[in-house]
Amino acid sequence: MNRSIMCIMVMCVMAGPSLSAAAEFAPKQIVYSTVNALRIRTTPSLEGKAIGSLIKGDSLRVIRVTGNAITIDKTTGRWVEFDFEGKKGYAFAGFLSADMPLVAHTESEWKKITAKNAKHKAQMIKEMEDWEKANPNEQNCTPASCQGELAFAFGYPKEYQKGCTARKLAAIKELSADKGISSREAVSEYGDGYCSGWVEREIVEMNCNLSGDTMPAFPLQ
Repeated sequence: MNRSIMCIMVMCVMAGPSLSAAAEFAPKQIVYSTVNALRIRTTPSLEGKAIGSLIKGDSLRVIRVTGNAITIDKTTGRWVEFDFEGKKGYAFAGFLSADMPLVAHTESEWKKITAKNAKHKAQMIKEMEDWEKANPNEQNCTPASCQGELAFAFGYPKEYQKGCTARKLAAIKELSADKGISSREAVSEYGDGYCSGWVEREIVEMNCNLSGDTMPAFPLQ
């Protein structure tokens, strides 16, 4: 794997999931439920009939933000319209976020992981700089970037495994069959960060000898 690509992947994953939520979203944007049992309604209001629900980490692709702003549990937002099983559905935007929420760790656990990540990130950067000085013409994956000390080995794979749910996998398989594209292409087009992260983890494991927090193969295969 090209060293620059590898480094981008590492830095993106090391950043960790954010807990912030946005009030407004753009069309076609992927957003995530930050709560369990987020109701999906037939109209953009609390009077709309509930036709389903999202769990924490479930994703949807925004069609538009619509409806009047309301406040629920001290959170104010409008409504996100999206496709739900072939029908228009609406979810309260105040409980949606553009960032992937923590689904397998608590906030206190993630603080510990973040501290550990920071220490190893500094160590990795130093090792990469030393390796580049000693190997100025080498463009392949550096030994330092292939070690089990990479930050995402300390917590992110658990988020991927739990966040890439059976519902998402079924949708990805259907997308692959409908468009005649590969599973990896369908994962990319589907756009869910947890499922995409699972595939990226596999790519890294095929090129580097990682240890630490392990996970099974991507279940589409």
